[in-house]
Amino acid sequence: MSSLDDERLNPNFSTIDSFDDAGEDLHMYDKPTTRQVQIAAVQLAGAIAVLALAAIGAIELIDPIQNAAYKIGEVAVYGPCTVVGLAILKTDIIGKVSQFIKARLAKVLIYVKVVEWQVDVIVGAFTLVEDIVRAAFIYTLIYVFTEAVIPDDSEYYIPRCLQFLAKRREFTGTQVEQIIHDVTGRLLNAYLCLEIYRFFLRIKTPKPFIHLNYDDGFLSRYLMTLTGRLDGTKGTIQYAGVYFLIDRIINLALMVVFTSQILSIFGLSLKGIAAVASVGALAVSFAARPLVENLISGFIIFLNNPFTVGEHITAGHVHGYVSKIDWLVTTVKTAQGSELVPNHDLANKALINESRLGRNVAAVQSLHLCPIIPGEDRLKEALESMDSTLHKHPLVEGHTAVWMNGTNATSGLFTFSVEFAIKDRPDDREETLKLRSKVLSDVYAAAQKCGYAVRGTVQDTK
Repeated sequence: MSSLDDERLNPNFSTIDSFDDAGEDLHMYDKPTTRQVQIAAVQLAGAIAVLALAAIGAIELIDPIQNAAYKIGEVAVYGPCTVVGLAILKTDIIGKVSQFIKARLAKVLIYVKVVEWQVDVIVGAFTLVEDIVRAAFIYTLIYVFTEAVIPDDSEYYIPRCLQFLAKRREFTGTQVEQIIHDVTGRLLNAYLCLEIYRFFLRIKTPKPFIHLNYDDGFLSRYLMTLTGRLDGTKGTIQYAGVYFLIDRIINLALMVVFTSQILSIFGLSLKGIAAVASVGALAVSFAARPLVENLISGFIIFLNNPFTVGEHITAGHVHGYVSKIDWLVTTVKTAQGSELVPNHDLANKALINESRLGRNVAAVQSLHLCPIIPGEDRLKEALESMDSTLHKHPLVEGHTAVWMNGTNATSGLFTFSVEFAIKDRPDDREETLKLRSKVLSDVYAAAQKCGYAVRGTVQDTK
């Protein structure tokens, strides 16, 4: 699927911005040569072997370090260990090693023809492993640090103003260490729960440059639906609403499970909190009618599938692209910005889905331009010229719009969003893309006459 096609189906997708944000990840999924794979495989095997030896060595050193601490002194042994641990965290050796392994692993998997989004999931799982290793390392570092600075036979007293936090006022050094270890363990466990939750959410949002194919099965079609990559002019869109409904149910289940798990880590119960919350819910139940209406309407939208992410709709005063569908509201990207529309309004108004008309498919494209002459301000003139060219263009029909969608102070780029519709040809997709490119080229020429062009363009000002 071309970048132009991706932009038509998903107005939030911007080729330049997405690739810049992706950084090294973009090249991680390039098709490697046989030579690159051979080198990557050897490096990957070497890195895994070194990590395995390091893990075994660290485990074998635990007993000798503890024995040395008893004989020489905890400060003399655990002090240098703490310094080494802080140096490892400061230089982010764990992250650098993880990035090294992920880059080689991705090349090997792509070479053996693993589907790109599956490679992304595997690489994401390795990132999760990296977080687990880092959390375990931090716990070990805090354990060593407390052993080094807190004498076991020392005594500590809680101030009177803080006695409500504990049942007793006096604590030995060993008891303080145990408390610190327990609190650290609970916090790191909660952190890992959040990272696992984020991992499951990230699986459903593959990077824009990762190719998804409708024929790769249910999961691929599911991901295509969530990212707005299904073509609404074809029959492939018919189950999009069901996919969205499944996704919202999965989100709710994940949120309940991980919230319950995090609460249990701190000794709290989700049932108890729900019981307390139910009393407050009863008090506001009479004012919850709009909430229930939007919830039911959202369920109807998921089942009937009148539109999906990336499609262009018109409902009352709302005219734009669907960027997100939730239980209560739908986010529509219009010329004025993102608008939150209650699902009850969309379900009870006459709605036109222009992306499914076939003969007239709306499109939003982004042009990233900068002034040819630095410091020259002809922005208003450029917008008017681009809008006039688009409105009068023989290949364009229906609604048109040109607007500023943002600037980048660092690079000096202006982002112009161009919205237009042309007569589509479902039987000739390549010709359709050529027509869209022709329209964009003419709009760009109008902007260039007013002093705005792509970076690197030079104009003779003599």
